[in-house]
Amino acid sequence: MTPTLRSGTAAAVMSSKGGVGKSTISLGLAETIACGALSKVLLIDADPQGSITAMMDLEDDAPRSDRMTLVSLLSAALEQSDAGVVEHLVTSGVGAGGSDIDGAERLDILPVGSGLIELERHLTRSGREADLARVVSHLLDALRKKYDLILVDCSPGLYLSTECWLQFCDFQLAPIKADKISLSALDLVLDFRRARKGGALSKWLGIVVNSYQGNDAEHAILSKVSAFPDLRMFQTIVPAASMGSPMNEP
Repeated sequence: MTPTLRSGTAAAVMSSKGGVGKSTISLGLAETIACGALSKVLLIDADPQGSITAMMDLEDDAPRSDRMTLVSLLSAALEQSDAGVVEHLVTSGVGAGGSDIDGAERLDILPVGSGLIELERHLTRSGREADLARVVSHLLDALRKKYDLILVDCSPGLYLSTECWLQFCDFQLAPIKADKISLSALDLVLDFRRARKGGALSKWLGIVVNSYQGNDAEHAILSKVSAFPDLRMFQTIVPAASMGSPMNEP
């Protein structure tokens, strides 16, 4: 059964392996939903590599560098760690568009900014992991009042902030490629979810297969993925660039 997405839904797009097209899928999905539905969408670049930030020319030295970033928002909120402060920051600083796609005016993008890894290291050394979790929870609560859908492009790996997003988002979406390394990376994500079973954790939305060429080796990998218990894989898969339009795997 496909989950029903209510207004204010937050979904973490996460893979423990880089190079699977996670950021591209996040951006494409956000722009498609913003264009095709009467929905206000926010895309958060929570990946220290800043792929979405770079793709949309929102780096710190870009012309629009005075806008709020995820790092500046988290840093300011961590100073007081108060829900009211976070809501004020969201109301006053998050928004102002970001996409250059016609019809995607309802899409806002929050760039990552610089220093996310350093911020996480500082919080870990200071024993303040719970403070970050609290701020992320307050942040999503405030954003749900402003947006119909929040997509979070997480870092490739189980970093401190990624664990927070997976804890407080409603759903997790996992892009993969049909190769052995991606299959091993998927095992790591599932092990993490099993270890957190019974605790607060986003629901499993499903797997999106990306850059699929349809050869026998890839088909065998997809057969293994589809055999995972309670693991939903979307039938529509994203082909490799040379393969043309999206297809359905039989």
